[in-house]
Amino acid sequence: MARPPKATIDYFPHDANASNKKTVYILEQKFGLVGYCFWFKLLELLCYTEGHYYDFSSIPSWEFLKARTRATDDDTAKGIMETLVGLEAIDVELYQQKIIWIENLVNNFKDVYSRRETGLPTKPGATPGAPEFTINDNEGIGRLVKLYQEETGRDLTTPIEHEKFKDFYITYPEDSIERAIKEAVAFKAKSPLRYMEKILEDWETKGGPDSEGKRAGKRRTDSKKVLTPDRYTDPDTL
Repeated sequence: MARPPKATIDYFPHDANASNKKTVYILEQKFGLVGYCFWFKLLELLCYTEGHYYDFSSIPSWEFLKARTRATDDDTAKGIMETLVGLEAIDVELYQQKIIWIENLVNNFKDVYSRRETGLPTKPGATPGAPEFTINDNEGIGRLVKLYQEETGRDLTTPIEHEKFKDFYITYPEDSIERAIKEAVAFKAKSPLRYMEKILEDWETKGGPDSEGKRAGKRRTDSKKVLTPDRYTDPDTL
């Protein structure tokens, strides 16, 4: 199975009168040049981040957000973010889940994505055409989530994590997901889901378990060498 096209943008327009628009004007009035810088650095971050959303629920992702936007401290960053929420410049619902999504920004990319094979990215948790099931009401995925929680000692705490696990279930055989969970634990990955994503993709393209990508397929038993955990690098160590 071919990997899906990237959902990122290389540039976005910066209007000459941007400082006169409501969001930037208010940010500058309240926070000075720091507010102006934060906004446009945030837009840059969202443009080159896959799917055009940013999850800042972990300490490293929050620290990177502050560094990337040149926020001077926690209070300043939180103050700017709360101002953006009040202005409805960022999605209020997802912000409560520590996810940044700007609908107006993504809508500006419609023309670009109309020329791509992939469609315009949608708000996390609202993927069109996805199967209508939740993690708790489907026996198969529910069993895998329970295994993930028991093996890693972690819960799926954000909509992004829920959607990623659903993507695993839709795309890969159950026994491959089970093995990916156990290998992430064996490798002591700091981010088990990200580690699982990498090795599942590698198995799909490099001849690992169930590389045919069939849900009902049997585990590979031919002479090809099975990839082992020490062949992967935990993404958080890069």
